[in-house]
This record gives sequence, structure tokens and C-alpha cells, in this order.
Amino acid sequence: MPPCPLTFGIITFMVLILLTDLRAVGFLKRNALIYSIPATPPWLLKRPHINYNIHCSSKDNTSPEIYRNKFFEFCDHYKDFSQLYTDGFKTGNQVAAAVVHGNVTKATRLPNIASIFRAELHAISLALSLIRRSKEKNFIIFFGLHLKPGSYKWI
Repeated sequence: MPPCPLTFGIITFMVLILLTDLRAVGFLKRNALIYSIPATPPWLLKRPHINYNIHCSSKDNTSPEIYRNKFFEFCDHYKDFSQLYTDGFKTGNQVAAAVVHGNVTKATRLPNIASIFRAELHAISLALSLIRRSKEKNFIIFFGLHLKPGSYKWI
């Protein structure tokens, strides 16, 4: 049975009101990110192991060489894992997120109003989407390592 013309008219009217309200508050579609709910509930997923050993000392009191050595020790300990590197960038009003996995680089420009925290989170989301499509089993994600915009190399 086709929808009632009156119902269709009410729905159309409600959508127009909603669009008018969204315009009134300055909402722009280009500033919204698309997100879909995963089919697998989170409680059925394998819990990730998070290791904070590299971040155990204060940045202000620790030389970069110590962090570099800790990083290489960490990589050696997880040498059988596929490595992904993520970072979020915010320069002025430009925001982006990137992930590097082997010779694959994914970068996304985010809305200007996005925060650096949103950029970091989106970079991790990019890494998880690469993992989902990979046939490999073990992964390690390094984030907050300050990838260099444009070259996407760890510095």
C-alpha cells in the first residue's frame, strides 16, 4: 500500500523544519563525518593489549634518544607484528589524520572545526579500517609519534 499523501506531506514538512533549524545554527554537511555502527557487538571482540612503557617518563625530563631507544626495543619485542603509525594534525584551522602501514598511507582532511583530539581518534579509526581489511593477524599501532605532514615519516 503506498504511503498516505498526508503522512508524506507531514514528513516533508518536518524535514524542511529540521533543515531550516540546522542552517540557523550554522550546520554544514561538509563538517559532519559519516559513521556506521559495526555489526559485531564490542563485547564479542578481542580486547586489545595497551602498552604504555614508552610513555612512562616525563617528556620534559627525557632526551629524545631515550625515547628512540625505547621505541626500537619495543619494535624488537613485537617484531612479528605488523606495524601501523597514526597521527592527527592541526595547523591553524586545517585538520587532518593519517595512518601508515608498510607502503600504504591513508590521509584524510577533516573539517576545520575538528579538534586535535578528533584528528588523533580519526587516525586510529583509519588504522582499524586497514586492519579490518588485512589478512594479517597481529598488529601494533603506534600513535602520537608525530608523523611529518606531507612525507608521513616517523621523526
